[in-house]
Amino acid sequence: IQSMDEQMKERLFLLVNPFWRNVDSWGFNILAPNAKKRAQEVVFDDDKFIETYVMLRFSARGERCVALKVYPYDWQLYAYLEDDSRSYGGNIVEEAVRLGASKDE
Repeated sequence: IQSMDEQMKERLFLLVNPFWRNVDSWGFNILAPNAKKRAQEVVFDDDKFIETYVMLRFSARGERCVALKVYPYDWQLYAYLEDDSRSYGGNIVEEAVRLGASKDE
């Protein structure tokens, strides 16, 4: 990642991995024993990489919710309506209701 970033210089460089959340989300790799440490230094500690799109699904008080972080905006919070009667082409349509925004995750 570091060498590719250096080669890209000022051009756009996207890191896309749906499983990366923080350094703890990096798995153990016997072939790269220092991978977590390097990831912390290169990807997470350096403010060079900005989160441009993050989608977190979670449950709050039994309700299915979503938090979206879409650059350059703050976190947007949504909850799904519990209405199984709405469908389109035989598929249940889930409608999300916006709950608000937050600067913090």
